Amino acid sequence: MLAIPGIVAQEQATGVPWYDTGALCTPESCLENYYFPGAIAPLAPEGSGLPSFWAVLAFEVIFMGLAEAYRGGLTAPPKGFPSPADVGVYPGGRFDPLKFSEKVDMEEMKIKELKHCRLAMGAFLGCLAQQAYTGVGPVANLSAHVSDPSHNFFGSQTAPWNM
Repeated sequence: MLAIPGIVAQEQATGVPWYDTGALCTPESCLENYYFPGAIAPLAPEGSGLPSFWAVLAFEVIFMGLAEAYRGGLTAPPKGFPSPADVGVYPGGRFDPLKFSEKVDMEEMKIKELKHCRLAMGAFLGCLAQQAYTGVGPVANLSAHVSDPSHNFFGSQTAPWNM
């Protein structure tokens, strides 16, 4: 659900549309000042001396798989943890430190979450469609529309594939 704010924020911050961000640097130039705060070892291309994609993928599959197997009740819980049958499956289950599940109707919240997810997917589909149709990002489209609404709206431009 954070894709749209991420798309807009990065286009506002850099001036580069979201679909062109990967073309800005080569692996060599991107590794010059490559640092993630708190990262033990950043992901990098072959030959850089840093972990390979496949090592990181194997690590993620094993440990995330174990966490999901525990959550789903497929494996025994670690010592000191309750079993999934005792606490139920989230939402409102295991991880609820602020006790939100006691304050609201969880069935209603599940429906609201599904509706918000569908709305977010539709918004991202809109970003894909406008990029394919106009060739620019959402911030550029919005600023063009605000500057001249009578000439810059959906359907007012010739699609790039018709030119």
